[in-house]
Amino acid sequence: MGKENAQEGRPTRPRQPTHVYVPANFDPEAILPPELRRYADCARYFLHRIMWGQVMRRRAHDDYVPIKFDYLRAVIPDRVIKPLKIALKEAKVVECNDHYTEGVESLGYRLGPRCQNAQIVRVAIGDQATAEKLRASREAEKKKVRLDVHKYLRAWYRRLGIDLPFALQLLSGHPHYELVKLPAEQIAANDHSFTLCRYGRVHTDLTQCSRRVRPALRIGGQPLVEIDVACSQPLFLGLVIINYRQHGNKLVSVVHFGKSNNQYDQIDEIIKNTIQSFSQREQEATTPPSSAAITTRKSEVQDQEDVTLPALVSNAEVADQQTRQWGFLKPDEAAFVQHCEKGTLYKFLMLWTATYSGQIQAWPVPSLLARKAAPIWSHEFDGLRSFTLTPDGARLATLDRDGAVRLFDSATKQEVLTLAHPNDPGAFSLAISPDGTSIAATFRNEVRIWRNSVKPSVQQQ
Repeated sequence: MGKENAQEGRPTRPRQPTHVYVPANFDPEAILPPELRRYADCARYFLHRIMWGQVMRRRAHDDYVPIKFDYLRAVIPDRVIKPLKIALKEAKVVECNDHYTEGVESLGYRLGPRCQNAQIVRVAIGDQATAEKLRASREAEKKKVRLDVHKYLRAWYRRLGIDLPFALQLLSGHPHYELVKLPAEQIAANDHSFTLCRYGRVHTDLTQCSRRVRPALRIGGQPLVEIDVACSQPLFLGLVIINYRQHGNKLVSVVHFGKSNNQYDQIDEIIKNTIQSFSQREQEATTPPSSAAITTRKSEVQDQEDVTLPALVSNAEVADQQTRQWGFLKPDEAAFVQHCEKGTLYKFLMLWTATYSGQIQAWPVPSLLARKAAPIWSHEFDGLRSFTLTPDGARLATLDRDGAVRLFDSATKQEVLTLAHPNDPGAFSLAISPDGTSIAATFRNEVRIWRNSVKPSVQQQ
């Protein structure tokens, strides 16, 4: 039980221990000179900053990471920083690259030979003054979370759990196991790290996790659904298309950057004005925020920890409702957005090629751009004249030199339908309508069109 608050008569909550990560073989009593031993926890924090910097930058344990002086002085007294660094370097606990450019690059540090291969453990800060400074530093980061979209993400993130034994098993064999296990241990300890960069990008233990541990992540005891975030940027394009079509082929609430302007300065100004606007509303408490703006603060959602969140569910009915709402989009635009949401866009983007010998191959566009191309689909066709795909990529249509039009399943390569076999050696080309319901083939003296897979009507040239 905490002590009673004399003024309000309520018990105060006991302080939770503040933890850092250090090499298991780091013994300040044996390493630090007598005059610095009282700052043992400051030394632990310094080592923690090095290792956590390697985690955030996805560096190896033998890579240097820049450590800003301001990060250290927030916890370590100014007069102690330099002698502490010297003592740790002399004891081969840390190493410095001695590369420093004022205003550009801070000195880089890594663990030295004495601790580089040691197990990394989580320890509590015992010195109250150091613990208070570290807590204050972390609280300052929490206060930067002021926009609704960030509060929403943080509220969900605080529900995140992990099956730690399973996660550690998944990470076993990783060349940098001691580093990559740290974010998983943070999540397991419910010691959530949620910070923002100056442009609103979120950094958490989850974003620093190795992709290997994804099967071990849980929300409410249930495994997470994996999505392909690589499709997020194309999805932004899809949102612009939706914006454009919804407003009668006009873009609304879109910021345009001039060629001569510094875009980052303009983004800073937008963020500053947004924060000022809802800060003024908090003071005036007269104008409720618009429910349509995710970047304004909702009056009913303050800085509470028990935010009521809607369940995130997806089923066929929800998908059908969403599709019906996209009636203003063209079919190919709706298909583009759906592929982005499902994370299947890059699987859908294929380069299909054919050889004179009749071999058709499918090449993933991302692998082509990365110059690591290898076909994922290949099939030999006898006497191939032309081929095309349905708009959804599910069917491959071919035209043989004898005039046969055949449909194949793109995934299984199995023939599913033969539309005609007129034995006409004058076959030239093939096309499928944008809605995927009709197929047309050109011959020497006619064009044959199949509508909804019925018998062809013939249009004479």
